[in-house]
Amino acid sequence: MSISIIGAGAIGTALARLLASAVIDVSIANSRNPDSLAPLVAQLGSKVRAVTAEEASQADLVEGWPGFAPNSPKCN
Repeated sequence: MSISIIGAGAIGTALARLLASAVIDVSIANSRNPDSLAPLVAQLGSKVRAVTAEEASQADLVEGWPGFAPNSPKCN
């Protein structure tokens, strides 16, 4: 199962940290680009990888947090 989080604010980061600590691979995206998440990914460890929102939307489970409009094509 693939899990993605769209939104790297406080809640998205906390969820990514929780999943990574449970040794679950997780992808995280934000409204900018994967490169902007490099410091966060380095902090969270090897179970977390930064992706685009489009890539994140292809996961089996996608959890979205504010930052994208609800009707954004990135969230549908």
